[in-house]
Amino acid sequence: MHFDTVIIDEAAKANFAETIVPMMMGDRYILVGDDNQLPPYVERGQIEKLVESNNNKDADNPVTVKEMINSQNKSLFEYLHYHKHPIFPEGCLVTLNYQYRMNPEIGNFISRLFYNGKIQNGAGTSKQDVFIPGYPNPVTVIDTSGHKGNHEQYLKPSHRNDFEARYICEEILPKIRPVLKDNPNLTLGIISPYASQCDYIRKLISDKELANCVHTIDSIQGMEYDIVIFSFVRSFSKKDNRKVGFVDDMKRLNVSLSRAKKKLIVIGNMSTLTDPDAHFENDNVGVKPLDVFKKLAAMPTKITLSKSEMDYFLSSGITDGTVLGNCQWDYENDSSLKGLIKINFTYQDRKYHFHMRVSNNFLIEKKTSDLINIQYVGLGKDSKPQFAFSSFEDNIKYAYKYQFEAKCLNTDNFPRLLVEVNGQRLYISIYNDERNKRLFHQDMTYTLQNSNNGSVSMASNLDNYKRFITNHTIGEQLDGVVTGKNPLRNGLSLYFVMADGFACACVSRDFLEIGTTHTFVYNQFNEDKKQVTLKYFSQYDIE
Repeated sequence: MHFDTVIIDEAAKANFAETIVPMMMGDRYILVGDDNQLPPYVERGQIEKLVESNNNKDADNPVTVKEMINSQNKSLFEYLHYHKHPIFPEGCLVTLNYQYRMNPEIGNFISRLFYNGKIQNGAGTSKQDVFIPGYPNPVTVIDTSGHKGNHEQYLKPSHRNDFEARYICEEILPKIRPVLKDNPNLTLGIISPYASQCDYIRKLISDKELANCVHTIDSIQGMEYDIVIFSFVRSFSKKDNRKVGFVDDMKRLNVSLSRAKKKLIVIGNMSTLTDPDAHFENDNVGVKPLDVFKKLAAMPTKITLSKSEMDYFLSSGITDGTVLGNCQWDYENDSSLKGLIKINFTYQDRKYHFHMRVSNNFLIEKKTSDLINIQYVGLGKDSKPQFAFSSFEDNIKYAYKYQFEAKCLNTDNFPRLLVEVNGQRLYISIYNDERNKRLFHQDMTYTLQNSNNGSVSMASNLDNYKRFITNHTIGEQLDGVVTGKNPLRNGLSLYFVMADGFACACVSRDFLEIGTTHTFVYNQFNEDKKQVTLKYFSQYDIE
């Protein structure tokens, strides 16, 4: 089969072999593509196998993985574009220099960064517009350089920047959500070069539909979004002597930023990105990373972040357990933050505004005119300040899933128990059902958890399981109370035993009366089923 003319689309993404093979089937060739966007795909694993096989067969002429990758990630299209070859007349190079996707300001921005200002805006692009409160311009660059809490983490083999992720989720998205709700046809893309950053942003977003808008760069070529948020991630001081590495890939950066049609918001540490020492020497043809980042940093619509409320709070020296009295509170209007209230307090002459999770009981009983006493209990898994009520009684009544350890002193007035918590004796109300009545016994310690209505029950089985296997070793003797029994075959019985606040299993031929206390031996645990098996001590001793 032979053709007069062969047209090869996306030629900048095809390596030499992928381009030459179809060219052999024609007399004339038209190569269409953009070598300022994603290059040919390289499967590093396959190349490593190929290099190993080649070097085993031909040890006198070895090749390296780097050499092979460099030969595969270039296109004939790019070669003809940048190399003045005598057999390729310059007149055969045509640039399609009008764009019809983006708002003109975004188009001009992309043109200056990656195309030396050669790309112009087509008719109708001025209609590509959307208003977002706080971000009136089509292009906004948010510079985090002056923000103390802005630093990257290396999570092998990727990087993550918690501050950028939280800023996107807590500052930018709350302004975009109402716009998306009022305009359901609008599309959003949240893009980052690093998979760890994308995973963390998805984790912070409670709305699953929005979480599906988070993408790495390689997954979005050919896509377009009305609104794009881009997170650079890399952030370190000059003395760290690091390189930004992957972020220097201008082709991928071009792909990311040029996805935006109506609004582009970029967040990153411009001090890091414009530091010459943070970049490897670049002798390649085309766009230079340092030039691009300097243009970004010089954007007239740049927003420079100063020290945040979080920075001031964390640098105040506040310690876990610090009591903050007479705090004001109010309801949280954002439905995605259900169960949270807004708390306002003053510490070291500075006012702070944070969130605190409470139970339904609190929302029913309390009025916003009521002042509350709280205490700081440290940073949560999301690196945000966590608060509880300052009194134990208020935590039981009003806190959300408040857990505590209590030693049972008396069960005579069940469902009211006399317990000891941190050396203090008090009565608590246990959720009243037959199962709970069998589980609680005098002189035993339990991990308990409050409920929305202010009563208390045993903490979740998973929590108690983790505590049990952490605090005890296999072969250890411990006392347990028999709380139930199921007959088995061959004279065996399955006993349910409450030992150190966890419901364990014990199979024995011995008769053990329900409600009696015995000595058992910690025999084994099942991580999949979150179960602990005991042996009755006398039986264990005989065996």
